[in-house]
Amino acid sequence: MLLPFIVFRPKDPFQPEFILNAYFILVVALGPLVVAAFFPDLFEHGVYGYAMYLIAIGYLGINFGFLVGRSFLKRGQSLRSLNHPLSSPSAQKVLVKIFLGIGFLGGAIFFARAGQIPIMAENKEIARVDALSVSGNGYFLYLMTLLMVGVAFKAVSVYSSPYRNERYEASAERFLFLVALIVGVFLTGSGSRRYAIWTILYVLIVRHYCVSRLSFRSVLMVAVVAFSAVNLFEMFRNPFSDTTVDFTTTSLFRFVIYASNFEKVLSSFVNSDIHYFGSTFFMDVLTMLPGKQMDYQSWLKEQAGLEFEGFGIPPTIIGDFFINFGEVGVVLLCAVYGCLVRVLYSKCIVNKVYGSGSLVVYVLLLEVSMKVLTSGLSAQMMSAIWIFSVLVFSYFFSLSIFRKRRSG
Repeated sequence: MLLPFIVFRPKDPFQPEFILNAYFILVVALGPLVVAAFFPDLFEHGVYGYAMYLIAIGYLGINFGFLVGRSFLKRGQSLRSLNHPLSSPSAQKVLVKIFLGIGFLGGAIFFARAGQIPIMAENKEIARVDALSVSGNGYFLYLMTLLMVGVAFKAVSVYSSPYRNERYEASAERFLFLVALIVGVFLTGSGSRRYAIWTILYVLIVRHYCVSRLSFRSVLMVAVVAFSAVNLFEMFRNPFSDTTVDFTTTSLFRFVIYASNFEKVLSSFVNSDIHYFGSTFFMDVLTMLPGKQMDYQSWLKEQAGLEFEGFGIPPTIIGDFFINFGEVGVVLLCAVYGCLVRVLYSKCIVNKVYGSGSLVVYVLLLEVSMKVLTSGLSAQMMSAIWIFSVLVFSYFFSLSIFRKRRSG
């Protein structure tokens, strides 16, 4: 598992060869080993051995993709990218206001339609599920997440400002942290922890590339704090569960949950000759059509014969590709995934093809990429389409302002 770190020798903690490999190992690859060590009977009666094999070839596929993606690297930033519309300070400031305004409005409607703020309910997990079960409320949650996009643009606007000086940076940074804190708390009201964590990460990553690079030790400390926060939040949100009786149990469960979900899905499909050849990739998209359609993770829960409160089960990237294309699909599609993410890094961080706006593109798509690792492409297709739509809107809106300023 450590071979890619030796081969690639990543110098940047936020480049795919480091952050995605480390995340994959921690939340997916270590799972079967933890089950074997602490729950040997469960390991023997499941298909964890085959799961480990698929995880291994998928991991190799991802890193082969990284290797191929590195071949597209071109050194240096072009002069054209310096004048890219997404790097326009005036456009960035307007986009901040638009996304924050729509995000807060969407959140207010989300809470109003839910009839409560889930995080303040007595049973927070059930309240979170109930809020999203209100017809159409998922769309308002998407609008609510525009707050995070607003924070990303605000961070880029602050840290890449042409008017930066010591006094400006100190006051602007304090205001940025205040905005990020308010947004994080507001989003946490939905009952989900990841929004607040990623809002903070957006700011840290942008600062990392614009102001002062974080060391691997600093990133490790951030990861430990984030991991602890996730567990404490889970204990607070779902105190009645057997998996949150204490911090140790909750932490152990974090290492097992995704591999356990993958094993359950694998058990349901391993003896089947049926493959879905990519049709599940659009299952969540089809839920937008009139009528009642089942989302992908709920469908998986039904296929696995599971019954529990809440949503479905995330199969991981390995399980998702296996369901659709079998072992060959795991290797090939994981390689495509790795290649695309590495090309994204090269274009946005090394070449900065969108100017300072490249950082917004990278942090948004990095989040989607990491969610694909644990949930699979099928479960994140809507998120990918949403982020792509937001970026397209941002580009054309920035282009209109850019042209007006040039013509004026």
